[in-house]
Amino acid sequence: MLAKKKFLIINADDFNLTAGISRAICAAVDTGVVTSTSVFINEKATPYLKKVKAYHSLGIGLHFNITSGSPLSKPQDVKTLVTRRGTFLAKEKNCFNQTASADIFKELNSQFKKFCAFFGRMPTHIDSHHHVHYNKTVYNVIIQLAKQYRIPIRRRCRDGKACRSEGVLTTDYMYA
Repeated sequence: MLAKKKFLIINADDFNLTAGISRAICAAVDTGVVTSTSVFINEKATPYLKKVKAYHSLGIGLHFNITSGSPLSKPQDVKTLVTRRGTFLAKEKNCFNQTASADIFKELNSQFKKFCAFFGRMPTHIDSHHHVHYNKTVYNVIIQLAKQYRIPIRRRCRDGKACRSEGVLTTDYMYA
């Protein structure tokens, strides 16, 4: 009988959120501790963004962000996601229940396309800042994108079995 392969992926979140976080993740990659990272693509590029691109064996995923900073989309095109100043709404309990799925899709798809253009390849996985994919409205959009682009979701879905029944790969276990 063949034994099932087991994998341990050590992922570092929030790459490109700040220069300090990015520098620390690069150091952890250089020492062999971190095998994967999740990148903010809608934040201003830190000097380390080009460096992470050069790590050919590193898993680089897309850290979807709709809670911090500004969208890549024009604010008028994602009105239910932003304040009057054009920044993302503060993350509040159930704040996405009043958000249009089309606005979420437009912004996340913009982030996906920018990631692919910058890195010249698809992300190894997708996940979300502040675990917003646990909200049903956001979850449905992320599942749609994961299926469309055939990308695994890092982090446990709202329901791992439901995720897999949709044909989307996800982690079996996660420790934060």
